[in-house]
Amino acid sequence: VLQGIYGKNINLLDIQLLEKEGFLVYVGIRDENRERSVRINAYRRKGDLRSNIVLKPGPGRNLLDCKVIGEIREDQPLNIAGTYSVSKGTVANGIFTLLIHPDGKQEFKYYSFGNLKHFFSYLPPSVEEKEVERIESKRAKGKRNSYGVNVSVREPLITRDNNIFVGECYSRSSRVYNSYYGWQTGYMYSHAFFVGVNKEGKVIWDNAMPIDRFYESSELQQVILTEFGEQFLSFTYSKNHLLYKVFDDSGKSVQESDFPLTTNVEVNLSALREDLSEYVIRKWYDNHVLIYGVNYFDAGFETVRVFFLKKISVEEDKSADQR
Repeated sequence: VLQGIYGKNINLLDIQLLEKEGFLVYVGIRDENRERSVRINAYRRKGDLRSNIVLKPGPGRNLLDCKVIGEIREDQPLNIAGTYSVSKGTVANGIFTLLIHPDGKQEFKYYSFGNLKHFFSYLPPSVEEKEVERIESKRAKGKRNSYGVNVSVREPLITRDNNIFVGECYSRSSRVYNSYYGWQTGYMYSHAFFVGVNKEGKVIWDNAMPIDRFYESSELQQVILTEFGEQFLSFTYSKNHLLYKVFDDSGKSVQESDFPLTTNVEVNLSALREDLSEYVIRKWYDNHVLIYGVNYFDAGFETVRVFFLKKISVEEDKSADQR
């Protein structure tokens, strides 16, 4: 049993493995005033508690979730990014970056979603324009932008020059079908967003891509982000297609498309039951990703289940190979 996790007004957020030694445990905490923050516990490989840090955002900000997005070195500031709320709820209003200096000083920067240039770029251009105009109108009138969304903070991508924060946006739904448990509470997705953060903790670019799963799903983590030569590749899976987006180290979109994943079973894709189908997408090793799950198809008076397992390999010649 790990030390320092359980207690009153505490919930486990995530566990992050470290490349060199041990792992980090992220714990959500609330004080007597119901203000939210995050405590990061560092453990050695055998589970011994090495250190813990409580993030202290100050009044008017509640921290919901975060990840360490840089190398951990005692002689350099620790780089962290996460989501915050201006209320005491769990809906995020923006992201924060944090530098924890070797002397313990915590230096925060806050960016509302409305201040991210491409946060709404997953929307059709006309809808994106209206959303941006609405936010700009509120800002011109001196009103606070109250846009909020549920965000699942994913594993960051740490690179030589910048670090990339990854978040997936979703809403909760009470009509999610699971083949084992039946109907239960789950999630409906809208998009994922990526934020480039430099070594000084400053946001330098952002980008977004839609998650084409507007129907119900009970499995979080729908997007994978990986290095693609000198660029970055993000992709997700929907309707037996791999949807992908390529952007450069300045956050500019270079390419966006999709391609079908073949199967050795003859099925009618128009009969695919998206509301019942389930899948999991996970990083495997190096630049390889696994996609597995079960698709349901209407076949007359019965429903056919097709189990599938796909290995996606991102090759250095900037092509994607499926096996």
